[in-house]
Amino acid sequence: MRDRAGDPARTGCRRLRLSRGSFFDPCLPRVVMRNVPYPGGCSRGLLCLRRERKARRSDALRWHGRARRLCWAPGVGVEWLEVVEGLGFMAHHLAPGESVELAGLLCSRMAHDLVGPSGAVANGLELLREEADPEGIQEIAAMLEKSAATLNARLQFYRLAFGMATGLGEELEGRLLEKSLSQLLAHMRVTLSWAVATPLVAKQEARILLNLALVVAECLVRGGDLLIKDEHGRFTITGQGERIIIPDDIESLLKLPDAPVTPSPRNAPVLLALMAARARGRLVTLEELRASGGYSPQDGGRGCLRVAIAAPDQA
Repeated sequence: MRDRAGDPARTGCRRLRLSRGSFFDPCLPRVVMRNVPYPGGCSRGLLCLRRERKARRSDALRWHGRARRLCWAPGVGVEWLEVVEGLGFMAHHLAPGESVELAGLLCSRMAHDLVGPSGAVANGLELLREEADPEGIQEIAAMLEKSAATLNARLQFYRLAFGMATGLGEELEGRLLEKSLSQLLAHMRVTLSWAVATPLVAKQEARILLNLALVVAECLVRGGDLLIKDEHGRFTITGQGERIIIPDDIESLLKLPDAPVTPSPRNAPVLLALMAARARGRLVTLEELRASGGYSPQDGGRGCLRVAIAAPDQA
């Protein structure tokens, strides 16, 4: 594959075989990938890189971290991609096919989570028609109330976490996020502590927070506590509980956002959070993982899972 400069052998270009998460030569202090489309349908591309002084840093790209990697999303044509002093950028755009797939996975996830409480409401109404005993009617009414509250909490949460939340502006009130998340976690036996001082949170930032909070909370299989903290724009989501189980694919994505995993309804919230983080120029990192309790008296025998959301210079 050639870029506009022509044959790399005659122009001084350096050929590097790159894939998602592949290593590049750290000896090149400044490398610019110009007008290089990703080969459609391929998992690898032979790209021509050449030294150039002129480069434009796009907000569609983000620092990948301290590792010496050059990454990009499949199906994306990158206008400029600059690598400076061993640090890489990554394009956050999804190819059209991938966007459709992610949307489908999120729909499947919502349908899976909503069918339980909605089915319970339908069954309760059917029982209510047949029940004549006042005590039985009272029990069914309590069951209906609980199922309806669960259904409402999930719908309100998914509207903010997965949807566009149209009509709420480009910034969301912190107390709205706290209320929505707290109501959802109450049905998961998880207690929320919200330590975010800022009254308004950008909608994209809120999407990152809510989706990662959902992921961490679901790893608290026996319930526990969830702390969301903001320190000068650096967010941490800490889950603590007697037992923590994190699926391998989710752990891989939190450790390395470009890990080769099979997309599924279970990991779709992580994929959405990572895409939103790239769009915001943020890094998502897995800071701590103790999968089960019994470590020391200091931690009370509880496991801990901590995820951080930060700007590149805060990571």
